[in-house]
Amino acid sequence: MSAPDRATDPSTPARAADASLPARAADPTTPAPRGRWRTWHLHADSLRPAALEDLLVRAVVPVVEGLAADRVPGGPPRPWFFLRYWQGGPHLRLRIADLDGPAADRITADLAARTGAINAALPAEDRITPAAYRRAAGPLAELGEGGRSLELGELLPPGVHPARYEPEVRRYGGPGQMALSEELFHASSVVVLRACRTRPGHGRNVADGLEAMAATLSAWPGDRTALLRAVRDGWAEWSGGPDREAAATRAARAAAEQADRLRASAAALTALAEGAPSRWSAWTTRLRLAAERWTELHGTPAAGRIFGSHLHMTQNRLGVGAGREGLMAGVLLELLPATGSATGSATGSGRESEQGII
Repeated sequence: MSAPDRATDPSTPARAADASLPARAADPTTPAPRGRWRTWHLHADSLRPAALEDLLVRAVVPVVEGLAADRVPGGPPRPWFFLRYWQGGPHLRLRIADLDGPAADRITADLAARTGAINAALPAEDRITPAAYRRAAGPLAELGEGGRSLELGELLPPGVHPARYEPEVRRYGGPGQMALSEELFHASSVVVLRACRTRPGHGRNVADGLEAMAATLSAWPGDRTALLRAVRDGWAEWSGGPDREAAATRAARAAAEQADRLRASAAALTALAEGAPSRWSAWTTRLRLAAERWTELHGTPAAGRIFGSHLHMTQNRLGVGAGREGLMAGVLLELLPATGSATGSATGSGRESEQGII
């Protein structure tokens, strides 16, 4: 885990008026129209993280840039978002709103051509096999979520698979709050995609994740220390196995060792956690307003669970592996000054998943 080198770089703040994002937040009381989203699953033909990163940068980026080019002058940007997933093989899930049939067909063809070319260029030794998939994904399926294992599923062929979007309405506060969360998915995807395009390879994903997690803390109106503890402990419970006490001890030792190596970055990370402008601000500014709304509607514990889900999904988009969020939360607990808040504590790690995403 290398030190974040752009945490408070004044050359990379959020833009005051970002053409990639709506000018103002959606009305949080308005449900999103059902059926407005088209979904594609882009399956990589390799378990290497770099293969999925290639699909993101070389297939998804041109498509979403095309959406901006087709935008009606003066009109709002077309909503889209993505996430990473493992079930059925490593893949990206891309969702775009408000497309008519011909536009969706053009995007399907474009994604298929780009994804096919990227997969075709993979060396034979990197290609995924059903046995390799079972070895890699089996432990994730067994760990599952909520104490229940998940179906492993068969390895799907590489390429593009049109699919259906099923929003996790309960997870994100109910039907009246889904439009707000989908706007946050879009804002998160925009800032993450910029980070992925500019970083020198997938190997920086954890450093980006640590920086993004620190910035995300600035959006939480409650006790940031309690939120970090909830993230750390939630992931420890998920991955600890039968001897959770020993696993927690190992995790605490690993976090302390990482924090010692990152002491020079403590001031920059603290500034992010306190709201310094950054490349994440276009998302965290919106997230702060949403968190206040969730707290008002649902109370701090439930708001913390929704907030934790958004934190987790941004880490997912950055390519932070399963369980690494808990380590990063532990590192930030070591590096950042402890905080308190009269509004109470957060509960929930956010690891509850869209059909098991971790």
